[in-house]
Amino acid sequence: MRHLVILGSVLLMGCRGSYDTWDSFLDEYAHAKCLVYKECYRAHYEGEYENYASCKEELKASHTKEIEEEYKGCTFSATEAERCMEKMTTSTCGEHWDDQASIFQACHEDIWACNTE
Repeated sequence: MRHLVILGSVLLMGCRGSYDTWDSFLDEYAHAKCLVYKECYRAHYEGEYENYASCKEELKASHTKEIEEEYKGCTFSATEAERCMEKMTTSTCGEHWDDQASIFQACHEDIWACNTE
């Protein structure tokens, strides 16, 4: 668990400010999420994905489909993407378990600014 927090902190320092586009965010998000699955949800990771590359590609495809269906016409927020990645990479496995809904919202709903007219 501690290993994930340390790794996340290193990732954050190297990537801060690099989520200016959806594509740059998506690649890092899938990477971080696969690491969380592998570290914190090992049975799910091993049962669902053949390997890391498979995990990353499936998560990217799934997240892209969600965006196309639910957030079409919305604007990507780099600031919120930073907050998402901070939550993803600095949370312990316990926090990922207990705060799933909050982390999901930060990495899905909160990264999009949608016109509600």
